[in-house]
Amino acid sequence: MDDIQNNNECLACVVYLYDYLSGNKDDVPKSMIKHIDNCDICQEEIKLLRQEIERADNLAHQADNQARLANLELHFAYIDKPVTCNNVKPFLAAMSSGFLGISISTPITAHIDNCSACRNDIDTIKDLQMTDMQLFRAGQLLAISASETLDRQEISQNLVSLECDQLQIDKISEVIMRPESAVKTMFSLTDPAPNNAGQSNALKEAQVEIQLLQSEAQAESDAGKTKSSRSSLLQFVRPLAAAAAVIIVAFLIFNGPQATGFTDIAKAVKNARNIYMKNIDAATGQTAQQVWTSKDFNIKLFKTDDKVFLWDIDNEKTISKSANDGQLITANINERSLAMVTESMNISWTIIPFETNNLPDGAAWRAVSDKELVNVSTDIKVYDILWTQRTQTGTLIYKKWRGFLNQNTMLPERIEFSTKYDLRKDFELETIVEVTYPDKNEMKKAIDEFSLLESY
Repeated sequence: MDDIQNNNECLACVVYLYDYLSGNKDDVPKSMIKHIDNCDICQEEIKLLRQEIERADNLAHQADNQARLANLELHFAYIDKPVTCNNVKPFLAAMSSGFLGISISTPITAHIDNCSACRNDIDTIKDLQMTDMQLFRAGQLLAISASETLDRQEISQNLVSLECDQLQIDKISEVIMRPESAVKTMFSLTDPAPNNAGQSNALKEAQVEIQLLQSEAQAESDAGKTKSSRSSLLQFVRPLAAAAAVIIVAFLIFNGPQATGFTDIAKAVKNARNIYMKNIDAATGQTAQQVWTSKDFNIKLFKTDDKVFLWDIDNEKTISKSANDGQLITANINERSLAMVTESMNISWTIIPFETNNLPDGAAWRAVSDKELVNVSTDIKVYDILWTQRTQTGTLIYKKWRGFLNQNTMLPERIEFSTKYDLRKDFELETIVEVTYPDKNEMKKAIDEFSLLESY
């Protein structure tokens, strides 16, 4: 009896372990503190919790460093090259966010130090207090504008979809469309002097040389004489502009809320006994297909407007029923198809877009802030996966998976799949998937409804 009571107390204490560990004991009942202090089981749980927190901190630190290093690579790509306002544009959103703070001089910061217009741009973006997603979109537009001309209508269409207000749209448009100040800087590293041994330490001893090729005062006096460097630098700007936009979103993802991860969702879905999915065509709002997957009965059932089709794995048969005449057709499953459908029982392709429990290289995971959502229940958390893939002809496609998760079960209740072919455009919603998780009785009722397996 004492063991049972002690276990019940341990279970009651679980919700307070984090507060206990972090020192917020004012929020922990005194009886719970006393129990935790004297309970070997709870102390072991705290030890494991501390290890998990340290592991998460280490992973976040690694991601943070990767983003900062990648950002610095983009900055230093401009060594020994003239830097103008156009070259700085792809970096403005990241620098205004404060996430990618840079404490050393770089070719980009050297220009900003000497250009009041670029400093004003950063201050303007900071003052707008944009959400992460709004800032990401602004960063994309700034990066594109470094090599291509965007008009106010294009900018507005891109920002209004993220519920940017008119002031935000106007100010970002002004930053994007602002003419170059004509300030030009050149950042160079001079060769370090050799030491007594005839060797040099380039990293520690190299000297930074910053040349002001044209100041604001010179620009004013030379008005009408200075030609824009836009066209001559297009080949160099384009890849860096695109890369800068990627760095912005990568760092927002690394630093966003990570309470739930992709691995948690994949495992939760894999462990579900029964899954029902209704696939809806976003353009028409019509149900395209319904799918039941049942580990309890080891079957997979598909329903469209004209047919019901069932995979009976245990009996190695398929059964189809026409909606027109009700005719049943039974066939044996060949070895290859049996292996395929058996494997698919553990991989819900429609729910999870990848076959592994981990995100593939190049895919980005982010929590969607409440500010970006409308009419979403408080017990639902929303996450995005962003990735790219190429068609057989080599066309690059941008993909987005948005999952609406029950935060108690970590199971998706709604999935939205979106696509776009142009980085400047909004994602177009293609498919909506509504998901439920029937119990065994509900699953049996669904099977019986179609009269396919009388033995069930």
